[in-house]
Amino acid sequence: LLREDGTPQLAAPGSPGPSADEVARERRAVDTSRMVITPRESKIVQSVCFGVWLFIFIFGFVEHMNDLQKGCDPGDPKVGSLAVSDPQERALMCEECSTKNDRDCDLCAPGYYNFGTQCFKYLENLPPLTTGA
Repeated sequence: LLREDGTPQLAAPGSPGPSADEVARERRAVDTSRMVITPRESKIVQSVCFGVWLFIFIFGFVEHMNDLQKGCDPGDPKVGSLAVSDPQERALMCEECSTKNDRDCDLCAPGYYNFGTQCFKYLENLPPLTTGA
């Protein structure tokens, strides 16, 4: 076998082998040649992935809050075929109102659907979604 400079890698019997420094240099060269991406490329990939994640996180929250109905009052209508007209039932739909602003329902009573920050008894009463895009 030959080295990069053309000198033989394997010495003749009885002659000294490669020095420890040469062996370490060769191992570093082999390790470097086995790398899939360089540390610089790794940082670039990590930065791009973090940027995509941040974009999705921020604008996903903006999208979620666009035209979202809020309130501790039930979202079902008071009159109609799928109405919840009983005042006592309407009062018990939201089990836990938000302590931050008293406008959002944090926890609906069992049997009710939480749509964002408001409770509904029937899925048919959920309002249509709009997007911010």
